[in-house]
Amino acid sequence: MILFSTNARGYIILTFLFLLLLSTLYKLRTSESLARWTIFVALGILSAYTVPSALYPFVVVCTWFLLSVAVGDIQRPSKELLRNFIISCVAIGIGTFLLYSPVIAISGTQPLYTDEFGNTYMSRDWHTFVSRLNVHVTKLRYTWHEGISYVGMLTLMSGVVFSTIFHRRVANTRIPLLLAVVIGIVPIVLIQRVSPYDRTWLFLYPVYISLAFAGLLYFATPTPRNTLILTTSGVFLVVAGLIPPAWIKIPLDLLSSDGDAAGVLSTHTREMMTDIRLFGVA
Repeated sequence: MILFSTNARGYIILTFLFLLLLSTLYKLRTSESLARWTIFVALGILSAYTVPSALYPFVVVCTWFLLSVAVGDIQRPSKELLRNFIISCVAIGIGTFLLYSPVIAISGTQPLYTDEFGNTYMSRDWHTFVSRLNVHVTKLRYTWHEGISYVGMLTLMSGVVFSTIFHRRVANTRIPLLLAVVIGIVPIVLIQRVSPYDRTWLFLYPVYISLAFAGLLYFATPTPRNTLILTTSGVFLVVAGLIPPAWIKIPLDLLSSDGDAAGVLSTHTREMMTDIRLFGVA
């Protein structure tokens, strides 16, 4: 219940806006118009105003767009396209500042980089960063594959690998979105040295599922090479499925050593018990 309520608080909306932003920039690569740039600006402002962590999806779509321009995956003059893109980003920055100005005027800038528990999103020491990163990656992997068998999880991951390697055959763009995710997000996380909550990356879940099925469906075409790869992958999945999947579970000591998780559990214990009783009555 806690997971669903926090996701619905803004992260589902952010995921929807991220997909709209990506779709808008995809169209702008080949066909510009004032209406589409206006939509891009409006979506960017709405994303930033939904939750401050909208910085991550916005950087992803912008990185993908700039990489597409750099490799010539466009049908418009690159200088004109970049000029309009920069103007739009400036407009997004101004609009976001205006919307957040009442908060800044009353409470200062601290609410923009701290959560409700007082945890900061700014830089921490490397030891704390690495230890928390391990916890959050484990929780994210568990959350994204909750209710999915071990072999099913490996199958989805294999599909992502296939779709990335054979990107030019499964997509009509030159730049894989996964590349934009790595180039755009990794430097920010390393600079901040903060491991965001797993719900922060919810906007990437549709990308993950889409890449997984794109790779799997590509190899569904019966060709000798695809049959060989599928057979090899099937043998690997069967063998891997026999290995105890202890690494996909969240160890109790990791949860207890994670201050954020402990804070959430202690804060919502009464609400959780109420939910359990309600489900029992139902």
